[in-house]
Parts: sequence; structure tokens; C-alpha cells
Amino acid sequence: MIFANLPRACANGEDLEAREAMLLASFYAGLAFTKAYVGYVHAFSHKVGGMYGVPHGLGNAILLPYVLDFLKDAPLAEQRLAELAVAIGAGTASESKSVLAKRFVERVRELNRTVASRRRSSH
Repeated sequence: MIFANLPRACANGEDLEAREAMLLASFYAGLAFTKAYVGYVHAFSHKVGGMYGVPHGLGNAILLPYVLDFLKDAPLAEQRLAELAVAIGAGTASESKSVLAKRFVERVRELNRTVASRRRSSH
């Protein structure tokens, strides 16, 4: 949901379908919070926000690929990242978990770049 709708919502704030999908994605992410490794991302983001005034969501977006990159070689993290890569269409289940995990992290980086470029062009 995020990969399909965040770029749309950022590019066009009037796209209510994309904004609604992002609202649902945010809700689902909140439900999954305690079962994933996002605690690390949020902990770092709170610290960066407190020290440098970076908004929490922006801090999470900036830090997420770095934390995932750090964790991607742990067996459970690698498995989950590989599943996410398949879920977003970044590969197939027949590919190695390591390749898929790396590809997912790169897709997160690409998403950050896409959203940042669209936000810059809309200002």
C-alpha cells in the first residue's frame, strides 16, 4: 500500500484515494509495531528529533533504510525483508532471501528519493 500510494499522495495532495490508502497503511503499520524491528528506527528517530528538531515521520523515513540494512543479515530479518520484497513486486520467492532482502532495502531508499523529489518539485 505504501509503495503504491505514498508517491501519489505526495505528488498530489488532492488524490483522496491515495491519501485514504496511506491512512489505512499507517493504521496497519501501527498494529504491527510491536512485532517488527521498527522499534529501533523509532528510537533513533526520537533521539534525532529531540536533538535536531527533525519531525518524527521524516526521521523515520531517513533512518529506516539504514536500520534495515544493518539488520538485513539476521536470519529472521532477512526472511521478513525477503517476504516484503516479494509482496511489493521487487522479486520472486524463488530468488535467494539475501538478494530479496537487499532489494527491499534498496526499494525503501528509492521510495525516499521519489517522495523527496516530488516534494521538492511541488514547492
